[in-house]
Amino acid sequence: MFESKLLRPQSANAAHALPDQTWSRELQALLELFSKSTHRRLVHDYDVSDTLLVFLDNPNRYVFGHHMALIFLAGPCFRLILKAHYSVKGVEQLVARTLKRQPDKIEEKTIHDFMREFLNLVAGGCKTMLGEIGIPMGLSLPLVSRGFDEIYYRRKVRDSAVLTDWEVHSELFKVTFTLVCEVIEWKELEKLNVLIGKSESPQYDVEFF
Repeated sequence: MFESKLLRPQSANAAHALPDQTWSRELQALLELFSKSTHRRLVHDYDVSDTLLVFLDNPNRYVFGHHMALIFLAGPCFRLILKAHYSVKGVEQLVARTLKRQPDKIEEKTIHDFMREFLNLVAGGCKTMLGEIGIPMGLSLPLVSRGFDEIYYRRKVRDSAVLTDWEVHSELFKVTFTLVCEVIEWKELEKLNVLIGKSESPQYDVEFF
């Protein structure tokens, strides 16, 4: 059975916090669902055994890569943004290995398509699990933007939102993720308790391209 190699700092929140300065138990379950799912897909789907997941506690920078893929999820309970910060060189070997090509044969457009599809698969699997516990969510199409845009976003993020950053890396690749959550209906969050310790199931796997 796949188990996440999870390295956790003293605080799980990297920038904004709930009133008690911590992620609640329910939001922690949501965070672990998404973070472990990004890690599990990169390890399970591509057999990169030395991959680590590390939460970034109060990072001293907000531009984590030249590019940023993002996808939105929204429902009556909360709104989420999942972002993947990356550089072309940082994921080139992973994409080449996945597509069974030489790295110098991989076009930049292919890398952006790969990252969009990766976020789509992660968010789609998590959306399905949330739906199974009575939390319906809508899912946007994935987008790619400049990594520098994250600076402008952090200046405008609402005080009611919580966010955290984590990195998944190995000798083959490096991707930094951000999860932003804005809660709409707090009492509905209790449904998230059943997710504690879980990540999306491999039954939601989909082949790239």
